[in-house]
Amino acid sequence: MPTSTEQDRDYLDRNFVTKVSLDNYTSEERNFLMKYGAWLKALMNSKIPARTEAQNAFLRMCNGHQHAETFEERLWRKHQLDLMYVIAKECEYHVGGKFTLQEVHGIFKKLALQGHPETLKRRDMSNIAVPEQPPLIAMLRT
Repeated sequence: MPTSTEQDRDYLDRNFVTKVSLDNYTSEERNFLMKYGAWLKALMNSKIPARTEAQNAFLRMCNGHQHAETFEERLWRKHQLDLMYVIAKECEYHVGGKFTLQEVHGIFKKLALQGHPETLKRRDMSNIAVPEQPPLIAMLRT
């Protein structure tokens, strides 16, 4: 998916730093994220422009305008849901500071709506119907 410009190479040369444990990812998935994760994050956050149809399709997926179809899109969506779960768990332990319990519950609810396996195990989330695919970007910005 990446193209070869100086700006792209800068992100491709960066180590991908994530709070997500990649232990449950296949070696192919881990290797892909380590190689392209920083670049995909930059693309999703508009730090680099989309230059190809595949990159535009990736952005449409991130914005909830289409389902994840390619390996890259499905993997990025999986990682973003896992990241949101980690963030929600961190928030859950820091209630009383920046986040209220209601805000943390809202984060878990969004994850459950996406079908994240850990949130679906929570008793207070068991009756939530799974919708289409809300935008990843909107979910990560709230």
